[in-house]
Amino acid sequence: MFLSILFSIGSLIIIYFIGEFFGVFVGVLSCLFLSFSVINVKYSHLLSPQSALVFFTLLSLYFSLKALSENKDKNYFLSIVFAALAASMHYIGLLGFITPAISMLLNRDLERIKKNLIYFLTIFFPPSFPRFPC
Repeated sequence: MFLSILFSIGSLIIIYFIGEFFGVFVGVLSCLFLSFSVINVKYSHLLSPQSALVFFTLLSLYFSLKALSENKDKNYFLSIVFAALAASMHYIGLLGFITPAISMLLNRDLERIKKNLIYFLTIFFPPSFPRFPC
């Protein structure tokens, strides 16, 4: 339960930084909305993977936005790593791969897309296969 609370608190911090891309007021407002969200409070008290799923998905979104603004390979790599961790928590975490894919397509650098596709294949498949039933 303590780990779920830490993931929920971490989600609040990450969503503040995501909102800060659009302004400090948006960061504070988004953090405030998440802190009063009934689902977030409910899952922070339970021992379930949902709070970790939200945390890793938000980290993937944060590094995808950072990759769009800074255009560094490290940010793409981290966004894919955190999306893979989210996917390994729960199958709905597969949706976390949408943000790194969109950020790569928006940059339109074909060489970087090939490189990050290799990152995706090597990072995503090993942690995800044991979790999915056959």
